[in-house]
Amino acid sequence: MRPLHALALVVTLTACAAPASDAPHAGHDLPTWSPWSAGTFERAKRERRPIYVNVAAGWCHWCHVMDERTLGDPEVRALLDERYVAIRVDADARPDLADRYQAWGWPANAVLTPDARAVAELRGYQPKGDFLRLLRQVADDVAAGKDPGRPAPGPRPPVAGDLGPQLQAALAKARAQLDETWDEEAAGWGRQQKYPLAAPLEHALVRAALRPGDAVWRARALRTLDAQRALLDPVDGGLFQYSTDGTWGGARHFEKIVSVNAGALEAWSIAARATGDDRLLEPAREVARWVLGPLRRDGAFGASQDADPPASTGDAYYALDMAGRRAVAPPRVDPHVYADLNGWTAVGLLRLHAATGDPELLAAAERSLQALFTSHSPPPKGAGAGPRPRGQQDGPLGLLHAADDPPEGVRHLADQVGPATACLLLFEATGDADWSVRVWRLAHAILALEDPAGGFFAHTPDPALSAVGGVFAARRKPLRENALAARLLLHLEALTDDPKWGVAARRALLAVTPDAPDQGRLIGELVLALEEASLEPLKLAVVAREGDPAAVPLLAAARRVWAPRVAVHPQPPGGDSDYPDLGKPAIFLCGGGACSLPVTAPAELPSALAEFAASVRSSPGSR
Repeated sequence: MRPLHALALVVTLTACAAPASDAPHAGHDLPTWSPWSAGTFERAKRERRPIYVNVAAGWCHWCHVMDERTLGDPEVRALLDERYVAIRVDADARPDLADRYQAWGWPANAVLTPDARAVAELRGYQPKGDFLRLLRQVADDVAAGKDPGRPAPGPRPPVAGDLGPQLQAALAKARAQLDETWDEEAAGWGRQQKYPLAAPLEHALVRAALRPGDAVWRARALRTLDAQRALLDPVDGGLFQYSTDGTWGGARHFEKIVSVNAGALEAWSIAARATGDDRLLEPAREVARWVLGPLRRDGAFGASQDADPPASTGDAYYALDMAGRRAVAPPRVDPHVYADLNGWTAVGLLRLHAATGDPELLAAAERSLQALFTSHSPPPKGAGAGPRPRGQQDGPLGLLHAADDPPEGVRHLADQVGPATACLLLFEATGDADWSVRVWRLAHAILALEDPAGGFFAHTPDPALSAVGGVFAARRKPLRENALAARLLLHLEALTDDPKWGVAARRALLAVTPDAPDQGRLIGELVLALEEASLEPLKLAVVAREGDPAAVPLLAAARRVWAPRVAVHPQPPGGDSDYPDLGKPAIFLCGGGACSLPVTAPAELPSALAEFAASVRSSPGSR
């Protein structure tokens, strides 16, 4: 029997930050992993042992390196097996845990007490020496009756009062923080690693649109988009995760992950729409080639592609031409279909469709979402598996994270926001009311996660996490997911003229802003959401009879045109519509309590939108 001394709890999540010289090798032994469960954490308390939780992603190169060099080292493994209970969880499978530790980079390492209070969080790959000393020290302290844990932060006051000035102050601070990360020499946001983040690029395009005479922001976006082409895989398509050495052409980390590639589809597509330069669509099509090829899984999409093939390294494999690659086994594609990642993949494809009009992209996005709603919607009570009837809402609202999650399990904020955003874009692209019903359903699943004090929790109550206690007892309100949820709800406010969506969005943004001071370049999504919350919404009402072929070019023009915080609303004329029947398709531009004269020629829309936006938003950056 093991001695009943401390069992330390360390959480290691995986995304990569490490020296660029090592490479993973197969065959190393790892600690004995215990399941993530309330029983495991209860055992830690009962036996007064400090626990080790490793939350890993299969795509992460430096997670594999840490497995070999650190966790697979005999001394480290022995310490964890003898004095720690070790737990491993897949980060892609648990978005709540991934969010909790993503600020520490992958692999992230958090050391907790036996009652799951935080001791230390460590950024990135950890070599054996200091890591082993830390684990020994924590285990020795707990065994000696010392308490190395930190107190939990207290609750924050609810968001109240006039939100306008608070939003403007938050926006100014967030902008300043993001601006500090701009690299004038190499382009991009961030200096040590060149990471193709989409949000700062879109933010630069927003600022350029709000300041037509200021060429700085547009130039920054275009310089960065050109520089990050160095991360494209010229053979199989797709974008690698990032490069090191402060240059876009530095040592590349070859994993291909959905968040990067979906974001790249959005950034290049929005830039093409904002500038009218279709050359920006070429790299987006290269990304789509990978998404619609190796990543595709029975209509939906897998989670990622590993950095390294089974029998080699990424450096060697990605130096091969097509013939050379086809002669060896490729890096593994994670086949798991997760709701959040599939939602954002569909969003990226729909952004590219808006810029190109390519029907294959629209069809691929629609198929993936149909597959997702079929496999990830819990069946009605008493029914078997299969799609839920339209409007059916038995049990918890929203989509499951994975198809095999229990129907009564938790719902994650991320799994509602990504698919809801995609469904909203599909409704704008097609006018199909079924997609608006799905948006409504997922938007209410998001509202069900709202904290009365403001903001959205990462997930519905999880009895297992509540039983663990410590840092896991309170539900978190993740900054990025709250910003993305706010952007979705602000879009709904513009589309429906219903202020409840905007009120929830603005309260959420102010509730999570205190978490933003140290986000650096990762603050981009919050900046975008605050920008949009401060702008008067605009709506392009595409009024046409169902099936009218004359509406096709007009709807395509509405999708192609771009300006900050603009929603597209296809609808029939007359009846309950707010718009007259002109006998032919027309677009009405609405905002600020007024609508424009009808636009009936697609070529007239860009200039009409620019003039209308300027008149409605006479004070850019404020409502």
